[in-house]
Amino acid sequence: GEETEQQQQQPPLPTTTIFTPPSANNNVGKYLSFFGENEEVEKVFLDGFMMEIPQKETYLKLQRLTFTSAKKHGFRHLLSYLSGIPEEILRRLAKLKEEALKEGINKNVFFEYYQHLFYCKKLSLHQNVIRGQVNDIIIAGNTIQLRVEDLFNGGEKFVKEGVRMNGIFGKQCMVRSEAELIAEDDLMPFMYIMNTAMHAGKPLPAYLLFFGETPNPVVGLSDKGNKVYLEQNSGPWYNANLVLARLKKFVDDAVGMNLDVAPQGVFFVDPQKRTRIVPLIACIYDLPNMTMWRVEQRERNIFAEKMDEYMENNLNTMVYPDVPLFQRREIILKHIDRLRSHSTHGSEHLQLRYLATKKVGCCDGRQDNNESELGGLLSDSQFQSILTDNGTTSINIVVHTSCGYLNTAVTLHLLFRAIQKAVDEKDTVTQGRLQTFINSLMRKPWVKRGEGIFHELMSRMNLEKISPDQHVQRQVHDAFYNLITDIEGTLRYATSHMSDRKLFDMVNGFPSMSACQKVQNALAKYNLNLSEGHFCLLVLEQFLRDDESHKRTYLTQQYKQLSIMRLDGQPPSVDFMVEDFLSGRYFKAPPKDIQDQSEKEILELHRTDAKNGVVFLLELPTQNKDLYLGHNII
Repeated sequence: GEETEQQQQQPPLPTTTIFTPPSANNNVGKYLSFFGENEEVEKVFLDGFMMEIPQKETYLKLQRLTFTSAKKHGFRHLLSYLSGIPEEILRRLAKLKEEALKEGINKNVFFEYYQHLFYCKKLSLHQNVIRGQVNDIIIAGNTIQLRVEDLFNGGEKFVKEGVRMNGIFGKQCMVRSEAELIAEDDLMPFMYIMNTAMHAGKPLPAYLLFFGETPNPVVGLSDKGNKVYLEQNSGPWYNANLVLARLKKFVDDAVGMNLDVAPQGVFFVDPQKRTRIVPLIACIYDLPNMTMWRVEQRERNIFAEKMDEYMENNLNTMVYPDVPLFQRREIILKHIDRLRSHSTHGSEHLQLRYLATKKVGCCDGRQDNNESELGGLLSDSQFQSILTDNGTTSINIVVHTSCGYLNTAVTLHLLFRAIQKAVDEKDTVTQGRLQTFINSLMRKPWVKRGEGIFHELMSRMNLEKISPDQHVQRQVHDAFYNLITDIEGTLRYATSHMSDRKLFDMVNGFPSMSACQKVQNALAKYNLNLSEGHFCLLVLEQFLRDDESHKRTYLTQQYKQLSIMRLDGQPPSVDFMVEDFLSGRYFKAPPKDIQDQSEKEILELHRTDAKNGVVFLLELPTQNKDLYLGHNII
């Protein structure tokens, strides 16, 4: 009662409040395993909880129910009530939902409150992950319902010196038929994160997981090895077949890119010249039994075995104890424990897994999404798939700051502009050769070119025309060298993928990022020279505005057809926002296009929280100067 009275005395939240989030360097991280018993962290949470949850009458009623429920369950702090493994948290909240319904609170209102509650928890415990990620696994998922982060990590997020240490990288999307597989390219995310990890000297993912979900239990005859035969055309068989088709597509694409690959895994040579394998595992999640099954095809038959048993029996073939980059044993043992723990919990918590709001974001292991694509840039067919999902009534499309994919796009855009500028306009022969050459790089990104070609092309360029700064000249030289000769072809693959996704347009025969060019032109108008972090922020926001414009046009044009394809006859609402990895907040990009903003608006760094209207000062990250050519290359 005392807490309720204090709560009711909280004034309504003014939308003009300036909020300074807790420092990214604070000590909340060390309390992650027992934070509910720590007064300091609890205070941070409660301050945000009281201030940032909208002060609606029903929300205040739900707050009182939440505090009462926490005490009833024996928790001294509210944050303790929201801590633990996901199954236990959701079980408590499922009971809270039932109490709310008895009080006459609408189910949708409860789900809104639920999301606000966890947003406050997210902000209270957020740690700076601006420096990147180390990923336990790579994923390629056919369902947007299964929360892989919860299943394998149990809600734990380990951060060390700004790096997310147990991330899960990859694509997760709606795939309901083999026709929808055409839009899925799992090779690019795989190559991107593997090359990034190798170049940075970070641990490599333990395996690549292809997965789907079946609403029907996995049952059937078992062989001596406890492998279950899936009856043809049953629900589990259909979903397993779809996952195996996605795995086959990945293998075929990898073979086409001249990678050394087999159905069991991708083979490559490590820095010590030893041949290693990244295992490929196909699974389906059995929803009624909350069990993950590894599936394999033998001739025309599909067999399933429990994934935890498969990994336990094959652990020694998946780990390399003598190679630091392949310290997989701990990861796999943790996953075995989590899968077994998950399957032994009651199914009461599952009623909260089908939230009507879906988050769409990047493949980045620092985000936690329902659907993910590189840069959060969905194709039209992927967008249609989630729009026609009957379990989805609202969609949040969330890009993030310090996005490696989009920052690479900025680097490539500036590189191509620099190359154009370095060649004499009258030298149409060299200009034409470069255009043809770059187009061939994008068609066959796996083919590296020799150093002789690089030096011959460089001899026809004047780098001083780009900038008198020798450091910038060296960056252009090195970036162009990597584009042409890099054996892994990271920049070539990226250029090809970005062109396929229309992130790049062809302008005067060279790839060009429209959002980046708009920002360059706006800064040139006011003669502004901004930091790299500020420049990349403006490009990210313009990219989001452009993507929103395209998708809203698509929604308008396809509205009638989408309505017919849904049971409720109503396409989901769609919102667009940015996730800030420094503060943990979601915010709206300023509505004006960059070319329509004044100098003052361009320089303004206050942003409005998309969830609660709080205005906060956005802190800019320090970027990697070795990858930045300078935005004044027009």
